[in-house]
Amino acid sequence: MSTLTLKKPSATNYLSSFAAVKQCLPLVKGIHKALLDGAPEGVSNTAIRKAIKAHAFSEPYLKALSKEGAMRHNLKGKPVEAVTESAREAAIKRLEAL
Repeated sequence: MSTLTLKKPSATNYLSSFAAVKQCLPLVKGIHKALLDGAPEGVSNTAIRKAIKAHAFSEPYLKALSKEGAMRHNLKGKPVEAVTESAREAAIKRLEAL
């Protein structure tokens, strides 16, 4: 007889379930509010914030953010607004520091 062990939901798995995150697209400012509102039971706000921070400081995300003409996207991957020049420059500096 085998037992099925259910995995506890993780913030990283939750975050990666969204198209914009999977594609590593720049996210709209304040996206954490939408993520926190829809979080599955058992995933803490702190864990979600840490997962967002890790994603936002990853090399692929910074590369996407640093591209000229880059757009910020909602969780479904729809472009919403342009990345500001100051955000683009900050991403370039972070990439150089890696």
